[in-house]
Amino acid sequence: MSGRRGSAKRRRRWALGAGACLALLAGLDWWVGNAQQRALEARRALRARLDHLAFHGLRTGIDEIAAQPDGRYEVRFRLQNASGQPLYVMLPAVEAAVQVGARWKPLPVAEPAGISEDGTVVKLTGERTAARIVTAQERDYMELIPGHMHLRLTLEALVSPQENPLEEIGERREDMFVYLRDRQRGEPPPGAPSFIPLRAWTLIPEPVR
Repeated sequence: MSGRRGSAKRRRRWALGAGACLALLAGLDWWVGNAQQRALEARRALRARLDHLAFHGLRTGIDEIAAQPDGRYEVRFRLQNASGQPLYVMLPAVEAAVQVGARWKPLPVAEPAGISEDGTVVKLTGERTAARIVTAQERDYMELIPGHMHLRLTLEALVSPQENPLEEIGERREDMFVYLRDRQRGEPPPGAPSFIPLRAWTLIPEPVR
């Protein structure tokens, strides 16, 4: 009898120990899963903040497109901080293309002579300008408006609320479409704009000086 009682006690102790181990494993699994879920939610929230900063805190527009003597064009962009907080921006990489038939033909883009700021990170508290030189000498472009080339200018900028971000950064890639007056077709009438944007820029009005 005593042998059977001892065996039953050992089985009960084993069952209790096994139950405690299972409970510990279940608790550990819940803790790990909960921590992973919190980390995932924090990452999603950070991604949402950075996307909002990139597409609403940073505003962009084209101030002017000026013809150069050699037939190229200087495009002056404006970058504005509309976030209400310090914003660090990597000055945008710019791509350009002209519509030729049903396709877009890439155009050479370079920085103005004596300027080397492509990829430079700046603290944007108000606004600043950036210029690029576009070589647009294509003659077979689609002339949707007489005397104008249909251009696509693509800006790609990286943004962050921190100067040296340890986590993800926001990315903004934006296409701007304009009709650019072809100066090789002759001088425009007095007062005629150098380009026609296909949409109004969402820039904050400049203060009156």
